[in-house]
Amino acid sequence: LAEGLTASEALERLPRQTLMLYVKATQSLIFNHVASRRLREFGTEPRIGDLVLAPSETSSSVTTRRLADVMEIAEADLQHVQAEDLV
Repeated sequence: LAEGLTASEALERLPRQTLMLYVKATQSLIFNHVASRRLREFGTEPRIGDLVLAPSETSSSVTTRRLADVMEIAEADLQHVQAEDLV
């Protein structure tokens, strides 16, 4: 910006790794704000619409789970999920 560049032009001059660092930091900031608001407004109890780890027939290890193993809680699921299952 000091060289008379627009913000967009200045961002284009950043190394890709530096730019990605800013993108990931912004994603983390947004996630933290959303998670904080959810906890403040609804507490830690699972609610309809939350995402939880889906039951898995092949593996119970969280480290081997994939995104496909995540499901949205429906009303019928509320009695079967716990706060520890929230994603």
